[in-house]
Amino acid sequence: MVSETKLTIPKVLVGTIASGFRINRFIAADARRRGDVALPSLLDDFRTAAKTSTHLRGLSSLSMLDDVIIHSLDIAAR
Repeated sequence: MVSETKLTIPKVLVGTIASGFRINRFIAADARRRGDVALPSLLDDFRTAAKTSTHLRGLSSLSMLDDVIIHSLDIAAR
């Protein structure tokens, strides 16, 4: 949920290439890396992301809202 506000096209391209052209593998690795930080840092990232409307070119603000709702439900279900 935090990644989408910080990713750039070059980061996605490099990460996808490094992940064997498997975007889902790149996304999973990025999520694990971001999730391994200390809790206060992760909370700061969420607070910062909540105030932003930036997103990757080609995606819309609506897609960000979709991600927030869907992933929040995923987290709540666990």
